[in-house]
Amino acid sequence: MTSGLWHMFFVRWKKHMKEMPDSKMIGAVMFALMLLLNLPCHAGTGAQPDEKAVIKSYNETALQLYQNLAGKNAKNIVISPYSVGTAMAMALSGARGNTEVEMKAALNQTLSRESMDTANQKLLEKMNRFQGASGEVLSIANALCLTTDSVLVHRDYKELLKSKYHAEVFDAPDVGPINQWVSGKTKGKIEKILEKLSANSVCVLLNAVYFKGIWATQFDKKKTQPKPFQTASGEAVSVPMMRQKASYTRTQREDFAALSMPYKTASLEMILILPNEKDGLPKVEKTLSMQALQSVVDDLGGSKPAEVTLSLPRFKASSGASLIPPFQAMGMKLAFSASAADFGGITGRSNALGLIWIAQIQHKACLEVNEEGSEAAAVTAVEFATKSAPLFAEFRVDHPFCFLLVDKETGAILFMGRVNNPLETN
Repeated sequence: MTSGLWHMFFVRWKKHMKEMPDSKMIGAVMFALMLLLNLPCHAGTGAQPDEKAVIKSYNETALQLYQNLAGKNAKNIVISPYSVGTAMAMALSGARGNTEVEMKAALNQTLSRESMDTANQKLLEKMNRFQGASGEVLSIANALCLTTDSVLVHRDYKELLKSKYHAEVFDAPDVGPINQWVSGKTKGKIEKILEKLSANSVCVLLNAVYFKGIWATQFDKKKTQPKPFQTASGEAVSVPMMRQKASYTRTQREDFAALSMPYKTASLEMILILPNEKDGLPKVEKTLSMQALQSVVDDLGGSKPAEVTLSLPRFKASSGASLIPPFQAMGMKLAFSASAADFGGITGRSNALGLIWIAQIQHKACLEVNEEGSEAAAVTAVEFATKSAPLFAEFRVDHPFCFLLVDKETGAILFMGRVNNPLETN
């Protein structure tokens, strides 16, 4: 700003201040300082409306998938809502006609394709915002693997995934390059995602999430001792139980208590959901809704930390599943039809129903929790084919529980799952 402009600014500012009521003086001064220093008028870089809509759809879809998977077995479960959501968003971007309508409904997606793609582009930039900060890592990677009949993948679709999803594009005549990419992006935590390709494979969409976090308050390994844990089957097993007294936020519901464990990066937290009854997890899982989870997150965010003696088992959990059956149960059917699927946005061809369809959706995730922090990874692969407890001073996690790993800045649930048996390795 030139000296003449500075002079004009202050002359007008002085006159304006004389006419301003005292009650507005402080706010006016702060606003002026923001202008002069070129600072934003609002703190924080939280998600914008379209980004929030995308995250909401990912979280809601993942909860439905989780409840579907939870009802089928009593094993530990780990899934990544953000990984599944992003991979399916890339697939949805190529859907057209009734296939798109049906997929949007099953994926709880309310935005147009263009708005969804742009929101994902911005979210990816936010998710990769602190790699390496404070020794912690959160990295998201996408890829489009061109397989045997990749001539059916139009160049416009390739460019869309490159620009909006930062996707790597590479050839994969077999699962070797695909699994190599997966292993590299997850630091070897997940060595492979696909066993084989379909006979007439066209392409595979990949999303990988890797997280390594350090607790804001770490556990002392010397205090970790064998303690009993009642599993979902009612069996008592001895597990390495970590224990420490520290400040945590907690909240209570009728059937469960929740506690927030912060990481060194303030925007990240792990939320533990512990049923009041030792056999109460199935009931909690059935009744959980996105509204209930959001209420828990909001309560924890608005609560004042208090000193708690936390006992938490050290554990490793992993799981993998084909997501086609649960998606079909959620109403997504045309996308898997060899006669009615419409993915004209991928092929660039109109009126070509059944030219390509989704042949596989595979998802794998793992999580390790120990005294220093936690490490987690997840991968989702979508292949297309063609025809040819109460609030006490102690929070003792000695029976099955749920967990959420949340990015508070965007509202994204990065990982969610349950632990029925800390000794189970799946």
